[in-house]
Amino acid sequence: MPLSDPDLWAEILRLPLPGSDGPVPFAPGRQKDRAFADLVARRLELYPANAANAVAEYRRFLYLSRLSGETLCPSRIIAEVQALHSQAASNTGLAPNAPQTGWTEDESGLAPTLALYRREFDMDAPEGYWPTARTVARTCRAWRIFGVGVLLSLAAGALSGMLFHQIDPEAYRFNWAVLLIGLALAAGAGLRVPHVVRTGEASAG
Repeated sequence: MPLSDPDLWAEILRLPLPGSDGPVPFAPGRQKDRAFADLVARRLELYPANAANAVAEYRRFLYLSRLSGETLCPSRIIAEVQALHSQAASNTGLAPNAPQTGWTEDESGLAPTLALYRREFDMDAPEGYWPTARTVARTCRAWRIFGVGVLLSLAAGALSGMLFHQIDPEAYRFNWAVLLIGLALAAGAGLRVPHVVRTGEASAG
C-alpha cells in the first residue's frame, strides 16, 4: 500500500537531525542519520544498531504526527529520542516536526498511533520499539520460563547422569542430550517475544 503523502515522507527523510560532537564512527543505519544515531547511542546508552533503528522509527513517528494533524502518543524509547532531538536542536534551530508528548505503554493510548502506522507502512510497528504493556508482560513471562527451564534442565541432566551412571558409564551421552534439549526448549521460549529496547541497555552489566 503506498503512503498517503509520499511528499511529506520525502520531506521527513530529508529533515536534518543534530549530531554528536567529534567524528562519527561507522555505524548502521542511513548515512544521513548516523551523527544523530551516534548521539542517541551515547546519551541514551543504546547499542549502535538499536540507536539507528530508534532514529528510523522516530522519523516514522514524525511523519505520522504531521500526517494525522493530531497529537499521537509515542512509545517510551521514541519519546526519549524526541526529547533528545528537542534538547540538541535548541542550539541549531532544527526543531522537531511533532509536538512534545508523553509516552505510554497503555494499549488504548497507543492504538491510534499503531493503527496509523499499520495503514501507512503496511506492516505492524516493531514491538521492540513500540511495546505495549502486554508486550512487556510477555517479555517478563518468557524470561521467567527461560530461567525455570534452565534450572529444570540442569536438574534433569544431573538426575539422569546419576541414574544411568549406575547402569552404564557410557550413558552420559543421554545425560548431555537431556540437558541440551531442555536448554533448547527454554531458549525457544525466551526468543518468542521481542527484546524491548530500553535506555541504558548498553551499560547494563
